[in-house]
Formats: sequence, C-alpha cells, structure tokens
Amino acid sequence: MDPTWPGGRTVAAFFSFDLDGEAWLLAVDRRNAELPITMSQAAYGPKVGVYRILDVLAELEVRSTFFVPTWVAERYPGAVEAILAGGHELGLHGHMHERPDLLSEQEEVEVVERSIRILTEMSGRPPIGHRAPVAEISPATNRILAERGVQYTSTYMDSVVPYFHNLDGLSLLELPMHWVADDWGFAMVSPNAYPAPHVNPVMTNDHVVSLWSAELEGIREVGGLFTLVNHPQVTGRPYRIDTLRRIIMHARDIDAWIANGEEINAHWRSLPTPG
Repeated sequence: MDPTWPGGRTVAAFFSFDLDGEAWLLAVDRRNAELPITMSQAAYGPKVGVYRILDVLAELEVRSTFFVPTWVAERYPGAVEAILAGGHELGLHGHMHERPDLLSEQEEVEVVERSIRILTEMSGRPPIGHRAPVAEISPATNRILAERGVQYTSTYMDSVVPYFHNLDGLSLLELPMHWVADDWGFAMVSPNAYPAPHVNPVMTNDHVVSLWSAELEGIREVGGLFTLVNHPQVTGRPYRIDTLRRIIMHARDIDAWIANGEEINAHWRSLPTPG
C-alpha cells in the first residue's frame, strides 16, 4: 500500500535514541569493567548526553522514544525520570544490551520478561516498543516479543515503509531503520575497548547532516518513514548535538510528520488496509 501519513504529509520522521550507557561494553566483554576511562566515555550518555538531547527535544517540541537497557535504567534512574518527565516513550533494548542471537531461547525470554517488568515498574505502564541491541535478533525474537504484548520493533533494514511481520496470527509492526541514519558509525571512538577497539572516523557535522538529509529526502520520494538512531554518548557531545537540531529542523522544513514510535504504531494500525 502507499503510505498515508496524518495531514496528507508525504513522509514521517522518527527521532529515536539508544541509551546504551556502559552496558554495551559489559555485554561484549566483562574486562571492560576494569577500564575506567573507556567506561567513563560510555557513562557520558546517561550522565550528561541524554540531558542535552532532552533539552533540544523540549526546545523543538518533539516527542521521542528512548530504547534503554534495563541495567542502565536501574543504574541511572534520574535519566529515566527525565525522559518520562519530558513526555517521551521508553522502549525495550535488552537488560545488559545482550545480542539476542547469542542467547538460548529461554535466556532470551528471561531477558525480555525482566526488561518488561523493570520498565513497567519505572514508568507505570508496559513498554510496547523494542529495538534489538547491536541491531540483530534470533529467529525467535519477534515471536517472543509479540507473545508478551510488544506491538512494534525498530531493527529491520529491508524497507523504508512500516510493515507487519508474519507471525501466524500475532501482531508485530516493524519501523525500519538503517545504518546511514545511525550516529555511531560517524563518531564513536573507543580505542582501548575489549575485545577489539572501536575506531570509527569522526565526521564533521556538515557531512553527517548532509547524509541524513539526503536519506530523509529520498524516503520522502517514496512516502516512507525516516528513522534516526542516535546515542546520547555520541550525539550528546557538545560538538555533535547540533546535528540533531539541524535534522529535526530539516524535517520541519519539508513538512514531515514527526512522531515517536508509539504514535507511529497507533497511526499505522488505524489505517484501513495496513501494510
């Protein structure tokens, strides 16, 4: 079907954030716990970066979704409180940022159920959205999520238009994403991390915004959904925060419908013939 966005708009924009904190380092190698500086760079996200991002979202009156590993949520409850106070949505992102494809099915079930319980306790409502840590899942992930009331996920890269997964009667909506609109590859540098260093090239803001803008405009041509994936430990840095402000303003300039995951999910499910 041709996408139909509110108000006759020809594109939607989903500005989302993965608040990974130090969990991503501990998930890949516990030896990282013994690297104070490496860990401190990741801790910048929930300690500082998330608040800078929340300030920009408040300034521009944008509601977003924050996908938060529940280990991070419990370690930094003030960050979660600030996210909720800003009117934003919390989504599932593992407990310790575990890769689902490296877990047994029972282990994956335990992670999902634990994460749902913790976010429900912290927010007062069960989460309905999910993004897989490291953007990978197991063959069982989507079924596990749908069976536990999760309504949408945002991890697949095979479309620029939302669609429903085929789960034999279960309902799970996909809000597609892609690496080109993810800040990690354009700036994340962690040279001492185990088991291997992360040394991505640090691109200029103009370069990053030009790529994101080109993706947004290309998606508008087909009436799709632009999904931005940002990490507070990256985009929350002082030099980088302006990329977020600029891409939101560009979305406004082209009259995109800007919504969080919950709103996009509700809209897509309201269409007479969902795709």
